[in-house]
Amino acid sequence: MRNAKGFGLLLILMLSIGSLSANIASANEFNAESYASTLTGSKDGSNEDVLTTTAGTGKCTTPTYIGTISAKTTQLTISPSYTGCTYAGFSAAVSTTGCVFVFNIKPGNLQKEM
Repeated sequence: MRNAKGFGLLLILMLSIGSLSANIASANEFNAESYASTLTGSKDGSNEDVLTTTAGTGKCTTPTYIGTISAKTTQLTISPSYTGCTYAGFSAAVSTTGCVFVFNIKPGNLQKEM
């Protein structure tokens, strides 16, 4: 009888671990409630986006971000747009033509590439 209880507990533990593994695997994807979805973002708070180049540092007060997701994926591409920018105290325009942020989810980590 004691062996049967031990086997039953082992079986429950194995099923629980299998369920947890399935949940962890599905968490390694970007997903949305419906597809295709548009992702948008903007500045939150009083912080500025700081853009550092070899020529110096600029600041932008009104960044916005946009992307789309059409299915579950491990990679998300977001296009930035910047307004309200200054460089060395002067008003500046920032052009991001072709520049995107690519976010990749890999098992165990989140990695940002630019």
